[in-house]
Amino acid sequence: MRLIDSDRFNEPMNEKPETGAIEAFQGKLVVAPRFHRQWMLAGNASLFIERLIREHGDFVRCRGLIDFHLINHPSLVREVMRGTMRDFDKNTIIYDHFRNVFGNGLVTAEGEGWKRKRKQLQPMFSPSAISSYFDMMVDSTESAIKSWPKGEVFDWAEEMNHLALEIAGRAFFSDGFEGSICTWRTISSTAS
Repeated sequence: MRLIDSDRFNEPMNEKPETGAIEAFQGKLVVAPRFHRQWMLAGNASLFIERLIREHGDFVRCRGLIDFHLINHPSLVREVMRGTMRDFDKNTIIYDHFRNVFGNGLVTAEGEGWKRKRKQLQPMFSPSAISSYFDMMVDSTESAIKSWPKGEVFDWAEEMNHLALEIAGRAFFSDGFEGSICTWRTISSTAS
C-alpha cells in the first residue's frame, strides 16, 4: 500500500490565475475522532458526509470501521483527478466491495487502466458537454418538484438522491432509470 503525504495538499498550486480559476486549498488535514458517526453510513451516507464537512472541513481523515479520506475542496479533487492517481491506492476492502458490484470501472481502476477509462469519459465533462446538460437538468428538476407531495412531510434527502440518479442516468446513459428508481423507492420504504 502506498502512502501519500497529505501535507502536499496544503501547498498552493502553481498555476496562473485565470477567470474561473479554482482557489488553492488553504486548510489542513483534520483527523476526525475514531469511529466518528460512522454508524450513520448504514442509514444516511449523504448526511454523514455533510456533517463531516460541516464539523471538520474539506479534507478529513476518518478512522474506524472504515478508514478513508474525505476530499471535498475543488483544488484537492482536481489534484486527485489530474495527475496523482498513482498516489492513491485503491487496493482496500471498500474498493474490493465496489469492484464486486461495479466491476473495474473508473472508480475502482488504477494505473494505466484508470488513465484509459478517464480519457474515454473526458469528453462528457467538457464545458460544451456540461452546458448541454443544463436543459435536461432543469427538466428533471421541474418534473421532480411536480411529483412531490403538496402540504406533506417527505424525505428530502431521498428525493435528492433519486433526482441525482435520474440526472446522471439521462446525462450519461440516456436513461433516467425511472423503473429502477421506483423499485428502489419500494425497497427503501419496505426496509424502513
